[in-house]
Amino acid sequence: MQKIKLILFLLLLCNISYSAEIFKWARAEFETKRPAETSQTDLMEEWDYGEEGDVLLLEELEKTTSIKTDKKVYKVSFKDLKQVVEYPIIFMHSAGLPVLSDEELKNMKEYMKRGGLIYAEDCQVGPQNDYFFQAVKTLVEKKIFPDKKMTGLPENHPVFSSHFEFPFGFPMVAGVNHPFTALLDEKGRLIMFLSSRDFHCGWYHKERDPLLRKQALKAGINLIMYSLTN
Repeated sequence: MQKIKLILFLLLLCNISYSAEIFKWARAEFETKRPAETSQTDLMEEWDYGEEGDVLLLEELEKTTSIKTDKKVYKVSFKDLKQVVEYPIIFMHSAGLPVLSDEELKNMKEYMKRGGLIYAEDCQVGPQNDYFFQAVKTLVEKKIFPDKKMTGLPENHPVFSSHFEFPFGFPMVAGVNHPFTALLDEKGRLIMFLSSRDFHCGWYHKERDPLLRKQALKAGINLIMYSLTN
């Protein structure tokens, strides 16, 4: 009986420690360049666009889960591996072409191999010109993991039910309607989620349809919850 009580006490301590942990949201800082065919006015969004939307996501995370956050956006760089491995999920967001050094690409690979999830999203409102989406996909398949191919996710993948249920996958908010594109490790764990559907646009722009905006927030929460449980 004393042994059982000790085990229960230790489990209680573990639960208290876990619930007291503060989830920290990280956004990657990286250089970008403007695609040659675009003008100065038709491509404005860089890696740090609309951080207020990230904070709104964190507020919704606290409302709908037991996770606590400090409602801050931590800016990190893949130039510093020790820094990025402190975060279970890192958000990359831009409308331009990412300019990443060999060191950054190497550290992105190591971060994913160590269990991190990169959530990369194209910030493109119109139904074309998905420059960031295509550039990240090319970098992954040609430089980061040249022996792997990014693949479409089936609608029954665990990320679509990690907290909220999305029986038909995540919603289309803005941008280009590509399939849910992902990179998986040898065990089938999601290590990169690449989106051209711009959920962030739903977090950030309060004038969007309330139901669609709610779905966009839920999609972001599912990605966070998947990163914490896998």
